[in-house]
Amino acid sequence: MVKKIKIAFTTLLNDPTIFLYFCLSFIYNVKIPPLLTLSSNDLISELKKGKSLIRVGDGEAMLCMGRSIHYQSFTDSLQLEIKTIITTYTQNSPYILAVPYFAIQNSVAELKEKKRFRIWRLFRVFFKIRFNHDVTYADAVMFYHQNAFTDLLSSHLKNKQVIVVTKSDNLTQELRNTLSLFSSHAVKYVTAPDTNTYEKLSQILTTIDTLRDNTLPEKLVILVAAGPAAKSITWHYAKLGIQTLDIGHGIEIIGKKNDYSDRL
Repeated sequence: MVKKIKIAFTTLLNDPTIFLYFCLSFIYNVKIPPLLTLSSNDLISELKKGKSLIRVGDGEAMLCMGRSIHYQSFTDSLQLEIKTIITTYTQNSPYILAVPYFAIQNSVAELKEKKRFRIWRLFRVFFKIRFNHDVTYADAVMFYHQNAFTDLLSSHLKNKQVIVVTKSDNLTQELRNTLSLFSSHAVKYVTAPDTNTYEKLSQILTTIDTLRDNTLPEKLVILVAAGPAAKSITWHYAKLGIQTLDIGHGIEIIGKKNDYSDRL
């Protein structure tokens, strides 16, 4: 009970409006504006133009409300960066913002049936209040589906220098073998911490800059799977004209016959 009161107080202090709507969501169904989606073909077209990809979900919503999550402690600077990525997003941004379609488009009844509504209640309110509803969004869980990475990116990576940033557990030989088939260049790797990656952000950026050497921005693609810190890494390089793709848990199924659809 004490923990719940503390969380409620933290949420109230960080954003009273969202706190109010969150409370109201226990009483009645808070209506969410229609989600403007990006088709797979349009997404591929935007990626070919060099746009980056940033995924946000329930963890980022909690950080924006002042709360730590189990693999990333709250910091003011990370909160500010995530809020800025979300609130300044337009069709002219150097990145495409991705949100979990199912969490927004499914009805409350559907999410409850899947036992997902409790997880996504806050995010749905956050999307209603703080997101721009006049722009299109990609699907944040697109890479959770088997072969999605191959279908969307294999041809795009062919003539690119690829740098991968993720935790050591993800750097399997299977991943290395698969990515080596996609790129005609030797793929380079940066190992990120398992938790609290944001605290090592400066070090990670320095390592990436060393590895990319003199590679022209248009010839480089950075793949990132590093929790909320991936948003900061992607945002940093997107502003520099370097395509960076936040693929999240999708990295765990590259080259495998797995499918994480059951997590949706």
